[in-house]
Amino acid sequence: RAERYGEVFLERALGCLLRDDVEGVREAYVASVTALRRRALPTFDVTAHVRLTKTPAQYASAGKRELPYEALLANGVTRWPSGTRIRVYRASGGRAGLLRPLPDAETEDAFEDPRDYDVEHYVRLLRQTFAARLARALAPDVFDAVFADPKQLDLFVPSLREARPILTVVGRPRDAAR
Repeated sequence: RAERYGEVFLERALGCLLRDDVEGVREAYVASVTALRRRALPTFDVTAHVRLTKTPAQYASAGKRELPYEALLANGVTRWPSGTRIRVYRASGGRAGLLRPLPDAETEDAFEDPRDYDVEHYVRLLRQTFAARLARALAPDVFDAVFADPKQLDLFVPSLREARPILTVVGRPRDAAR
C-alpha cells in the first residue's frame, strides 16, 4: 500500500546506508523532495492502491470521511462494489484525487496523469513516514541534518562527510557461528 515514490526513496537511501554513504542518503532525500516540488513525479507514484471495504450505503452510514470514498464521490462515482481496488491520492487544496485509467489503455498500468497532487503533503509524508524509518540508523543530529528541508537549511549543520550509520549487532548469524 505504500506510495511508490517513498519505496523508491527508501531503496536508494538504504543502499547508501549499507555503503556507509550518509551524504548519499541526503542526496536521495533532496532528489525526492525536489522531484515532488517540481511535479516531476507522475501522479501514479504518489497514489495508494486501496481496496474498498464498504458499499456506498455502508460508507454513508459510517459518519466519517475517508479519502478513497471521498475521491470516488468527488469524481461522480456513486456506485461501487465492496472489494474494488482503486488508486487514490491527496490532490492540491486538500481534495481527494482518484487516478483513472486511460479510456483506450491496452494495459492495466496506463493512467491519466493530472500532476495535481498536494506537493507539501507528500514532502511531509516522505519525512514523517519514509525517512522516519531510518531514525535508528543515524545519530539524532545527523538524522536532522540529512532530512532537513532543502529550502530551509540550518546555519550550523554537521558535516555528513564523516557521518556514519549506527550499527548495532544483535547476534551472530547462524552460519558464522560454526
